[in-house]
Amino acid sequence: MSSRHSNRLPQHIDLQSIRDTLLYVSSDIESIGGLEALAAHVRAALNELDKIDSRTSTRHPAPLYAKFMPANFD
Repeated sequence: MSSRHSNRLPQHIDLQSIRDTLLYVSSDIESIGGLEALAAHVRAALNELDKIDSRTSTRHPAPLYAKFMPANFD
């Protein structure tokens, strides 16, 4: 992200889904010869997700993403 933009991620971004997808791709390409550079880029992307996760983990998620919602909002 550019420094002129906020460090906040849009609420509709699901970093865990991105991580899961990259792990799936990584597991497929790690063992294929000739794709070492691509595998390195996928690992780099996973490392970037770790950095983002460490910066955003203290923020409270939006209620939309809560595992459960209380019956009363009073």
